[in-house]
Amino acid sequence: MTFGATLDKLVRTARGLPVPVLHRLSEAGGVALTIDDGPTPDATPGILEALRRHKAVATFFVSGERAAAQPELLAAMVGDGHRVCNHGFAHLRLDQLDEAAVAADLDRAEKVLGRARPAPSPYPLRLPFGEGWRSRSLHRALLAWHSDVRIVHWTRHAHDWEIVGRCQSSADLGHECRRAAAELTASKGLPGAILLAHDRPIDATHPLSGAASVIFIEHVLEMLAQAAIPTLPLRVQ
Repeated sequence: MTFGATLDKLVRTARGLPVPVLHRLSEAGGVALTIDDGPTPDATPGILEALRRHKAVATFFVSGERAAAQPELLAAMVGDGHRVCNHGFAHLRLDQLDEAAVAADLDRAEKVLGRARPAPSPYPLRLPFGEGWRSRSLHRALLAWHSDVRIVHWTRHAHDWEIVGRCQSSADLGHECRRAAAELTASKGLPGAILLAHDRPIDATHPLSGAASVIFIEHVLEMLAQAAIPTLPLRVQ
């Protein structure tokens, strides 16, 4: 067992949480770039193109509702070799639902994802809003739903969903996206990090939201390349 896995087990045991919660990678040779809330037609194609150009790999935590509406983009994620994982169907606070409702939402999402790839085992899951990973009742509901589920949290984020709120026009996007990308890729503690980014965020209404997501991820990939930090496939044990 790696040091990271041992530490994770100790933390879970101390908190009495039965489902593993990943905050960092067990290996420190690179980072896991995780992208939530896609697929969307105004952001996903640009994100995939940026990943291709940088020869980078990402893990997409996919909205089942959006994937059902964009099956060709879901297929493109898988076809490009990226991992596609469950982020719920309707982006609900799972910790505010009963056990049956948790299972129904996650089952509905997996039914959509299962058309594009086999169900993984162990089963990585990102909780909508990142909420509930400390909830023992939600842990019990998740275990009842899937015996080998793993909650994938993150090491750091840069509030990328707030970028467009700081922009008066498209001319501001480059500066604000670059600033947020620099925050996400700051060198201290970067190797081994699970990085949180977003496709067009759920409930985003700003007309620049999709463009901001693409530009932000492009800057993130450029800064990782400059630092010689590779993106790694997300592996869970």
